[in-house]
Amino acid sequence: FGVEVALPFSTFTMPSAPTQLDLIAAFYCTMPFNLLIWSIWRCWRTRGVRDFSGLALYIFNGLALLVLQDEVFQEPRPAASCLTQCGMPSGHCLMCIGLLSWHLYPL
Repeated sequence: FGVEVALPFSTFTMPSAPTQLDLIAAFYCTMPFNLLIWSIWRCWRTRGVRDFSGLALYIFNGLALLVLQDEVFQEPRPAASCLTQCGMPSGHCLMCIGLLSWHLYPL
């Protein structure tokens, strides 16, 4: 059905013959990886406490919570997926909710 695209925090299946909608979905699937690069750059550039705490949240969320999520929820991936481990609920959703909460906390 496609090939596995393996980026840190952003592994997904790219269809063999992608449509424009598949390419848009692939772009959004790379958001956790893009946010990791942006967070590292931001820490290097500003060296602020808020930036380091955001990066720490990102790494904790990505490593600890996603591992726990795979252990607690054992929903299988769709049959057409090239990925083999359990993937539901989406780690992308978990990452987005954590980062949204972190951004809204000061308000």
